[in-house]
Amino acid sequence: MGYVYVEIEKSQATKKTNTACGDVVLIDRDQNSTIIILADGMGSGVKASIYATMCVSRLRELLKCGFTLLQAFAAMVRTMNQAARENLPYAVFSIARIINDGLGVVLSFEMPPPIYISKGSATVLKGRSTTVEKSVITETNCYLSVGDALLLVSDGVTQAGIGRGLPMGLGPEGVCKIINGILSDGRKLYEIPHQLQTKIYSLCNNNNDDDVTSILAYSRIGAIANVLSGPPINKSRDFEVCRKFFSMDGTKIVCGGTTASIVSKYLNKRIDIDDTFANHFTPPKYSIEGVDLVTEGAVTLNQLYNVLDEDRSLMDEQNPVTELYDYLMNADRINFFVGTSYNPATDNIGFVQQGLLSRKKIIPLLAARFRELGKVVVIEEID
Repeated sequence: MGYVYVEIEKSQATKKTNTACGDVVLIDRDQNSTIIILADGMGSGVKASIYATMCVSRLRELLKCGFTLLQAFAAMVRTMNQAARENLPYAVFSIARIINDGLGVVLSFEMPPPIYISKGSATVLKGRSTTVEKSVITETNCYLSVGDALLLVSDGVTQAGIGRGLPMGLGPEGVCKIINGILSDGRKLYEIPHQLQTKIYSLCNNNNDDDVTSILAYSRIGAIANVLSGPPINKSRDFEVCRKFFSMDGTKIVCGGTTASIVSKYLNKRIDIDDTFANHFTPPKYSIEGVDLVTEGAVTLNQLYNVLDEDRSLMDEQNPVTELYDYLMNADRINFFVGTSYNPATDNIGFVQQGLLSRKKIIPLLAARFRELGKVVVIEEID
Protein backbone atom coordinates (compact mmCIF):
# COMPACT_ATOMS: atom_id res chain seq x y z
CA MET A 1 0.00 0.00 0.00
CA GLY A 2 2.95 2.35 0.57
CA TYR A 3 3.67 4.92 3.21
CA VAL A 4 0.53 6.33 4.87
CA TYR A 5 0.59 9.95 5.98
CA VAL A 6 -1.91 11.81 8.16
CA GLU A 7 -2.59 15.21 6.60
CA ILE A 8 -3.96 17.98 8.81
CA GLU A 9 -6.29 20.77 7.72
CA LYS A 10 -7.40 23.39 10.22
CA SER A 11 -9.84 26.27 10.22
CA GLN A 12 -10.32 28.79 13.03
CA ALA A 13 -12.44 31.89 13.48
CA THR A 14 -12.66 34.10 16.56
CA LYS A 15 -15.84 35.17 18.30
CA LYS A 16 -14.96 38.78 17.61
CA THR A 17 -12.77 40.05 14.82
CA ASN A 18 -9.24 41.22 15.65
CA THR A 19 -9.15 39.33 18.95
CA ALA A 20 -7.13 36.33 20.12
CA CYS A 21 -8.67 32.90 19.64
CA GLY A 22 -9.54 31.04 22.82
CA ASP A 23 -9.10 27.70 21.02
CA VAL A 24 -5.50 26.51 20.69
CA VAL A 25 -4.28 23.66 18.50
CA LEU A 26 -1.02 21.70 18.64
CA ILE A 27 0.12 19.18 16.03
CA ASP A 28 3.06 16.96 16.89
CA ARG A 29 4.50 14.21 14.71
CA ASP A 30 7.13 11.54 15.04
CA GLN A 31 8.03 8.54 12.94
CA ASN A 32 5.32 6.43 14.58
CA SER A 33 2.28 8.65 15.03
CA THR A 34 0.56 12.02 14.77
CA ILE A 35 -0.79 13.77 17.87
CA ILE A 36 -3.44 16.48 17.80
CA ILE A 37 -4.35 18.55 20.86
CA LEU A 38 -7.30 20.94 20.86
CA ALA A 39 -7.87 23.06 23.98
CA ASP A 40 -10.70 25.53 24.56
CA GLY A 41 -9.92 28.14 27.21
CA MET A 42 -12.66 29.43 29.45
CA GLY A 43 -14.30 32.55 28.02
CA SER A 44 -12.93 34.17 24.87
CA GLY A 45 -10.21 36.56 23.78
CA VAL A 46 -6.74 36.91 25.26
CA LYS A 47 -7.43 35.26 28.62
CA ALA A 48 -9.05 32.24 27.01
CA SER A 49 -6.12 31.97 24.60
CA ILE A 50 -3.64 32.04 27.50
CA TYR A 51 -5.60 29.39 29.43
CA ALA A 52 -5.75 27.10 26.39
CA THR A 53 -2.08 27.64 25.60
CA MET A 54 -1.10 26.69 29.15
CA CYS A 55 -3.16 23.51 28.83
CA VAL A 56 -1.65 22.51 25.49
CA SER A 57 1.89 23.29 26.64
CA ARG A 58 1.46 21.24 29.79
CA LEU A 59 0.14 18.24 27.86
CA ARG A 60 3.02 18.46 25.42
CA GLU A 61 5.62 18.53 28.20
CA LEU A 62 4.05 15.56 29.97
CA LEU A 63 4.25 13.53 26.77
CA LYS A 64 7.86 14.61 26.21
CA CYS A 65 8.68 13.50 29.74
CA GLY A 66 7.54 9.97 28.96
CA PHE A 67 3.94 9.96 30.17
CA THR A 68 1.62 7.75 28.17
CA LEU A 69 -1.25 9.45 26.38
CA LEU A 70 -3.72 8.35 29.05
CA GLN A 71 -1.40 9.32 31.92
CA ALA A 72 -0.83 12.80 30.49
CA PHE A 73 -4.54 13.24 29.82
CA ALA A 74 -5.57 12.12 33.32
CA ALA A 75 -2.95 14.37 34.95
CA MET A 76 -4.29 17.35 32.99
CA VAL A 77 -7.88 16.53 33.95
CA ARG A 78 -6.85 16.55 37.63
CA THR A 79 -5.12 19.90 37.09
CA MET A 80 -8.25 21.36 35.49
CA ASN A 81 -10.45 20.05 38.31
CA GLN A 82 -8.22 21.82 40.81
CA ALA A 83 -8.28 24.97 38.68
CA ALA A 84 -12.08 24.94 38.63
CA ARG A 85 -12.24 24.61 42.43
CA GLU A 86 -9.72 27.40 43.01
CA ASN A 87 -10.84 29.74 40.23
CA LEU A 88 -7.55 29.34 38.34
CA PRO A 89 -6.96 29.30 34.54
CA TYR A 90 -9.21 26.61 33.11
CA ALA A 91 -9.61 24.87 29.76
CA VAL A 92 -11.34 21.82 28.34
CA PHE A 93 -9.54 19.72 25.75
CA SER A 94 -9.29 16.74 23.44
CA ILE A 95 -6.17 14.83 22.48
CA ALA A 96 -5.95 12.42 19.57
CA ARG A 97 -3.20 10.05 18.52
CA ILE A 98 -3.21 8.37 15.12
CA ILE A 99 -0.60 5.65 14.68
CA ASN A 100 0.91 5.19 11.22
CA ASP A 101 -1.03 1.96 10.71
CA GLY A 102 -4.29 3.95 10.97
CA LEU A 103 -5.26 3.07 14.53
CA GLY A 104 -6.58 6.14 16.33
CA VAL A 105 -7.68 7.08 19.84
CA VAL A 106 -9.31 10.29 21.04
CA LEU A 107 -9.51 11.29 24.72
CA SER A 108 -11.98 14.09 25.47
CA PHE A 109 -12.59 16.23 28.54
CA GLU A 110 -15.82 18.24 28.29
CA MET A 111 -15.41 18.51 24.51
CA PRO A 112 -17.66 17.57 21.54
CA PRO A 113 -17.27 13.99 20.30
CA PRO A 114 -15.04 13.31 17.30
CA ILE A 115 -16.58 12.80 13.88
CA TYR A 116 -15.52 10.01 11.55
CA ILE A 117 -15.67 10.48 7.78
CA SER A 118 -15.46 7.49 5.45
CA LYS A 119 -16.72 6.74 1.95
CA GLY A 120 -18.33 10.15 1.61
CA SER A 121 -20.30 10.02 4.84
CA ALA A 122 -19.80 11.57 8.30
CA THR A 123 -20.89 9.93 11.55
CA VAL A 124 -20.47 10.76 15.24
CA LEU A 125 -18.09 8.34 16.93
CA LYS A 126 -19.43 6.75 20.05
CA GLY A 127 -16.93 6.41 22.87
CA ARG A 128 -16.92 4.91 26.32
CA SER A 129 -17.04 7.17 29.34
CA THR A 130 -15.29 6.91 32.68
CA THR A 131 -14.48 9.29 35.52
CA VAL A 132 -11.33 10.99 36.75
CA GLU A 133 -11.95 12.71 40.09
CA LYS A 134 -15.69 12.87 39.39
CA SER A 135 -15.13 14.38 35.92
CA VAL A 136 -16.53 12.42 33.00
CA ILE A 137 -13.97 11.72 30.29
CA THR A 138 -14.53 9.88 27.03
CA GLU A 139 -12.27 7.53 25.11
CA THR A 140 -13.04 6.92 21.45
CA ASN A 141 -11.27 4.50 19.13
CA CYS A 142 -11.26 4.37 15.36
CA TYR A 143 -9.31 3.15 12.36
CA LEU A 144 -8.37 5.38 9.44
CA SER A 145 -7.91 3.63 6.12
CA VAL A 146 -6.51 5.64 3.22
CA GLY A 147 -9.19 8.20 2.33
CA ASP A 148 -10.79 8.24 5.80
CA ALA A 149 -10.76 11.24 8.13
CA LEU A 150 -11.23 12.26 11.74
CA LEU A 151 -12.66 15.67 12.67
CA LEU A 152 -12.20 17.40 16.02
CA VAL A 153 -14.19 20.55 16.78
CA SER A 154 -14.62 23.02 19.61
CA ASP A 155 -18.04 23.73 21.10
CA GLY A 156 -18.21 26.89 19.00
CA VAL A 157 -19.10 24.47 16.20
CA THR A 158 -21.57 22.17 17.95
CA GLN A 159 -23.29 24.99 19.88
CA ALA A 160 -23.63 27.28 16.88
CA GLY A 161 -27.19 28.42 16.29
CA ILE A 162 -28.36 28.59 19.91
CA GLY A 163 -30.95 31.34 20.03
CA ARG A 164 -31.04 31.45 16.25
CA GLY A 165 -33.63 28.77 15.59
CA LEU A 166 -31.71 25.87 17.18
CA PRO A 167 -32.61 25.58 20.89
CA MET A 168 -29.75 23.13 21.60
CA GLY A 169 -27.41 24.39 18.92
CA LEU A 170 -26.23 22.55 15.85
CA GLY A 171 -25.03 19.52 17.83
CA PRO A 172 -22.72 16.77 16.57
CA GLU A 173 -25.41 15.24 14.36
CA GLY A 174 -26.07 18.62 12.80
CA VAL A 175 -22.36 18.99 12.07
CA CYS A 176 -22.43 15.59 10.32
CA LYS A 177 -25.40 16.71 8.25
CA ILE A 178 -23.50 19.80 7.09
CA ILE A 179 -20.40 17.73 6.27
CA ASN A 180 -22.46 15.24 4.27
CA GLY A 181 -23.91 18.15 2.33
CA ILE A 182 -20.42 19.52 1.67
CA LEU A 183 -19.25 16.14 0.36
CA SER A 184 -22.37 15.60 -1.74
CA ASP A 185 -21.58 18.93 -3.43
CA GLY A 186 -18.38 17.37 -4.70
CA ARG A 187 -15.99 19.05 -2.27
CA LYS A 188 -12.76 17.33 -1.27
CA LEU A 189 -11.97 16.13 2.25
CA TYR A 190 -9.40 18.87 2.85
CA GLU A 191 -12.04 21.51 2.14
CA ILE A 192 -14.30 20.44 5.01
CA PRO A 193 -12.90 22.67 7.82
CA HIS A 194 -13.13 25.87 5.80
CA GLN A 195 -16.50 24.99 4.28
CA LEU A 196 -17.83 24.12 7.74
CA GLN A 197 -16.62 27.45 9.11
CA THR A 198 -18.43 29.28 6.31
CA LYS A 199 -21.66 27.38 7.02
CA ILE A 200 -21.48 28.17 10.73
CA TYR A 201 -20.79 31.84 10.10
CA SER A 202 -23.89 31.96 7.93
CA LEU A 203 -25.92 30.04 10.53
CA CYS A 204 -24.93 32.63 13.15
CA ASN A 205 -26.10 35.48 10.89
CA ASN A 206 -22.50 36.42 10.04
CA ASN A 207 -21.60 36.87 13.70
CA ASN A 208 -19.92 33.91 15.41
CA ASP A 209 -21.35 33.08 18.84
CA ASP A 210 -18.02 31.68 20.03
CA ASP A 211 -14.52 30.82 18.83
CA VAL A 212 -14.88 28.23 16.08
CA THR A 213 -12.24 25.56 15.44
CA SER A 214 -12.29 22.52 13.15
CA ILE A 215 -9.33 20.17 12.70
CA LEU A 216 -9.44 17.47 10.07
CA ALA A 217 -6.95 14.60 10.06
CA TYR A 218 -7.17 12.50 6.92
CA SER A 219 -5.16 9.55 5.77
CA ARG A 220 -3.47 9.46 2.37
CA ILE A 221 -0.56 7.83 0.60
CA GLY A 222 2.51 9.85 1.47
CA ALA A 223 5.76 10.68 -0.32
CA ILE A 224 9.15 9.67 1.09
CA ALA A 225 12.57 11.17 0.37
CA ASN A 226 15.73 9.35 1.47
CA VAL A 227 18.96 11.32 1.76
CA LEU A 228 22.33 9.59 2.10
CA SER A 229 25.14 11.94 3.12
CA GLY A 230 28.59 11.06 4.36
CA PRO A 231 30.47 7.77 4.58
CA PRO A 232 30.48 5.65 7.73
CA ILE A 233 33.57 5.62 9.93
CA ASN A 234 33.93 1.90 9.33
CA LYS A 235 34.58 1.47 5.59
CA SER A 236 33.55 -2.16 5.78
CA ARG A 237 29.97 -0.94 6.29
CA ASP A 238 29.83 1.02 3.01
CA PHE A 239 27.84 -1.57 1.07
CA GLU A 240 25.71 -2.50 4.08
CA VAL A 241 24.59 1.13 4.30
CA CYS A 242 23.91 1.24 0.56
CA ARG A 243 21.81 -1.92 0.72
CA LYS A 244 19.62 -0.41 3.43
CA PHE A 245 19.38 2.91 1.63
CA PHE A 246 18.26 1.39 -1.66
CA SER A 247 15.81 -0.96 0.08
CA MET A 248 13.80 2.04 1.32
CA ASP A 249 10.67 3.18 -0.48
CA GLY A 250 10.77 6.66 -1.97
CA THR A 251 13.13 9.05 -3.72
CA LYS A 252 16.88 8.39 -3.44
CA ILE A 253 19.16 11.41 -2.97
CA VAL A 254 22.92 11.32 -2.41
CA CYS A 255 24.72 14.40 -1.01
CA GLY A 256 28.50 14.31 -1.02
CA GLY A 257 31.32 13.45 -3.40
CA THR A 258 32.77 10.62 -1.29
CA THR A 259 29.27 9.26 -0.66
CA ALA A 260 28.58 9.34 -4.39
CA SER A 261 31.77 7.32 -5.02
CA ILE A 262 30.61 4.65 -2.56
CA VAL A 263 27.18 4.47 -4.20
CA SER A 264 28.79 4.31 -7.66
CA LYS A 265 30.86 1.29 -6.62
CA TYR A 266 27.87 -0.38 -4.98
CA LEU A 267 25.67 0.04 -8.08
CA ASN A 268 28.59 -0.56 -10.44
CA LYS A 269 27.57 2.57 -12.30
CA ARG A 270 29.77 5.47 -13.33
CA ILE A 271 29.50 9.01 -11.96
CA ASP A 272 28.84 11.72 -14.53
CA ILE A 273 29.67 15.31 -13.62
CA ASP A 274 27.37 18.14 -14.68
CA ASP A 275 29.54 21.27 -14.90
CA THR A 276 26.98 23.52 -16.62
CA PHE A 277 26.48 25.77 -13.64
CA ALA A 278 24.25 28.82 -13.70
CA ASN A 279 26.86 30.77 -11.72
CA HIS A 280 30.00 30.23 -9.65
CA PHE A 281 27.97 30.05 -6.42
CA THR A 282 26.22 26.88 -7.56
CA PRO A 283 27.65 23.68 -6.03
CA PRO A 284 28.44 20.80 -8.39
CA LYS A 285 25.89 18.24 -9.48
CA TYR A 286 26.52 14.64 -10.49
CA SER A 287 24.43 11.80 -11.84
CA ILE A 288 24.44 8.07 -11.22
CA GLU A 289 22.03 5.73 -12.96
CA GLY A 290 19.51 4.50 -10.39
CA VAL A 291 19.76 7.59 -8.15
CA ASP A 292 17.24 10.43 -8.42
CA LEU A 293 19.63 13.23 -7.43
CA VAL A 294 23.36 13.36 -6.69
CA THR A 295 24.93 16.56 -5.37
CA GLU A 296 27.94 17.90 -3.53
CA GLY A 297 27.57 17.60 0.24
CA ALA A 298 28.02 20.29 2.89
CA VAL A 299 27.81 23.35 0.62
CA THR A 300 24.59 22.11 -0.99
CA LEU A 301 23.00 21.33 2.38
CA ASN A 302 23.99 24.74 3.76
CA GLN A 303 22.56 26.51 0.72
CA LEU A 304 19.36 24.49 1.03
CA TYR A 305 18.97 25.65 4.63
CA ASN A 306 19.51 29.26 3.57
CA VAL A 307 16.73 29.20 0.96
CA LEU A 308 14.06 27.25 2.84
CA ASP A 309 12.08 30.39 3.62
CA GLU A 310 12.57 32.02 0.22
CA ASP A 311 10.06 32.37 -2.62
CA ARG A 312 10.34 29.28 -4.82
CA SER A 313 9.65 31.34 -7.96
CA LEU A 314 12.90 33.26 -7.39
CA MET A 315 15.06 30.14 -7.45
CA ASP A 316 17.17 29.15 -10.44
CA GLU A 317 15.73 26.02 -12.06
CA GLN A 318 19.17 24.87 -13.24
CA ASN A 319 20.54 24.39 -9.77
CA PRO A 320 21.02 21.24 -7.66
CA VAL A 321 19.99 23.17 -4.54
CA THR A 322 16.63 23.95 -6.16
CA GLU A 323 16.20 20.31 -7.16
CA LEU A 324 16.97 19.18 -3.62
CA TYR A 325 14.54 21.80 -2.29
CA ASP A 326 11.76 20.46 -4.53
CA TYR A 327 12.33 16.83 -3.61
CA LEU A 328 12.30 17.51 0.14
CA MET A 329 9.49 20.07 0.11
CA ASN A 330 7.29 17.61 -1.76
CA ALA A 331 8.03 14.80 0.70
CA ASP A 332 5.90 13.97 3.73
CA ARG A 333 8.65 11.96 5.37
CA ILE A 334 12.39 12.57 5.06
CA ASN A 335 14.90 9.91 6.10
CA PHE A 336 18.45 11.18 6.59
CA PHE A 337 21.18 8.51 6.59
CA VAL A 338 24.21 10.34 7.91
CA GLY A 339 27.70 8.89 7.89
CA THR A 340 29.81 10.03 10.83
CA SER A 341 33.21 9.79 9.18
CA TYR A 342 35.31 12.88 9.91
CA ASN A 343 35.71 15.35 7.05
CA PRO A 344 38.79 17.57 7.62
CA ALA A 345 37.60 20.04 4.95
CA THR A 346 34.91 21.34 7.29
CA ASP A 347 37.61 22.58 9.67
CA ASN A 348 39.33 24.56 6.94
CA ILE A 349 39.38 28.29 7.76
CA GLY A 350 37.92 29.10 4.31
CA PHE A 351 34.97 26.84 5.08
CA VAL A 352 34.43 28.60 8.38
CA GLN A 353 34.78 32.09 6.85
CA GLN A 354 31.96 31.35 4.44
CA GLY A 355 29.67 30.43 7.34
CA LEU A 356 29.37 26.82 6.19
CA LEU A 357 28.37 24.32 8.82
CA SER A 358 29.54 20.73 8.85
CA ARG A 359 27.19 17.90 7.92
CA LYS A 360 26.91 17.01 11.60
CA LYS A 361 25.58 20.50 12.37
CA ILE A 362 23.53 21.41 9.31
CA ILE A 363 21.40 18.26 9.04
CA PRO A 364 19.85 18.63 12.53
CA LEU A 365 19.04 22.26 11.64
CA LEU A 366 17.40 21.15 8.41
CA ALA A 367 15.48 18.47 10.28
CA ALA A 368 14.15 21.01 12.78
CA ARG A 369 12.93 23.30 10.00
CA PHE A 370 11.26 20.50 8.08
CA ARG A 371 9.51 19.33 11.25
CA GLU A 372 8.20 22.86 11.70
CA LEU A 373 6.74 22.50 8.21
CA GLY A 374 4.81 19.43 9.35
CA LYS A 375 7.06 16.75 7.90
CA VAL A 376 8.17 13.57 9.62
CA VAL A 377 11.98 13.58 9.77
CA VAL A 378 14.13 10.66 10.87
CA ILE A 379 17.91 10.92 11.26
CA GLU A 380 19.96 7.73 11.39
CA GLU A 381 23.63 8.20 12.15
CA ILE A 382 25.95 5.57 10.73
CA ASP A 383 29.28 4.83 12.40
